[in-house]
Amino acid sequence: MTQEKRKYERYELSGTVESKSIHILKGVNVSLSGIRVLTNRKLEIDHVVDMTFSMPGITNVFAAEAKVAWQKKGDSENNFDTGFVFNKINVDKVNE
Repeated sequence: MTQEKRKYERYELSGTVESKSIHILKGVNVSLSGIRVLTNRKLEIDHVVDMTFSMPGITNVFAAEAKVAWQKKGDSENNFDTGFVFNKINVDKVNE
């Protein structure tokens, strides 16, 4: 049986992940230490990106500064599976 090596549990993302500097096609999952997304272009390792995202059932928006930890080619020409590690993360209350 394979032992889980990840330090933090992953949670699936169903909301949008947005960034002004790169186009994020889809959020895949998130943990306390980072986020996995699909992007439309290749990024350099350690490239820093500001992003926002939300999680199902939580009324807060998360704003994060994250750097590329890894990236691999996705299943189509303009699709890259990308893992980011959070440098900073803030939680902003949504105005209700």
